[in-house]
Amino acid sequence: MKLLKFGILGCLTLMGLSLGGVSQAGVLQLDGQIREIEGVTISKGAEAQLGSNRYALTTVGAGLRKKKVGLFSVKVYVAQILVSDPAKFVHNLDQALASLDGMRAVALRMNFLRDVEVEKIRASYQESLLRNGIDISKPEVRTFLEAVEDGGPATTKRDMIVAGHRLPDRSEQIVYENSADQSVSINGTSGFVKSIFSIWLGQTTDSELEALRTLLITGY
Repeated sequence: MKLLKFGILGCLTLMGLSLGGVSQAGVLQLDGQIREIEGVTISKGAEAQLGSNRYALTTVGAGLRKKKVGLFSVKVYVAQILVSDPAKFVHNLDQALASLDGMRAVALRMNFLRDVEVEKIRASYQESLLRNGIDISKPEVRTFLEAVEDGGPATTKRDMIVAGHRLPDRSEQIVYENSADQSVSINGTSGFVKSIFSIWLGQTTDSELEALRTLLITGY
């Protein structure tokens, strides 16, 4: 089984950031069922294990991610977004991302409908981050992108999960779980979680990603 590797760990240690070890435990334990999308069960919620903390999360949106390939749109994955404080999540396209500031924890689950090369996943994430004005040279963001690349490709009918939460010292942590159920924790500064979740909740020029964004934000 492929292990995750992180080439800039030494750099991060010097800069006061930290990268957690690799874990084989699942990040989300799904609870109940609301509906199905393309044969993928959308749960009403989940229990998230993020570091030493456990959070009860509620699903607030879900939808299908398609991608234009030439003249056609192909189905890529089904996504659902879950938050710790659903009453504080703003179901408005212009305000949803900012409302994550009021969450103790948030998670995005992606169940892939096809295999996707890791290079395409990283390129897509990087494009979205740049579109939202995120500095991808910032160590914590760069490490997240490295974790995605080192985590390998997406596998059909398997989940990938991106989750985030706030730590007692006001720093923030992203937990990335690949298709092999390996997860890694990346610590960053305030605003790190919102920066990464701009990939799905932020601005985009991709019409198919905008369609998914609308479903994640406005409901299911």
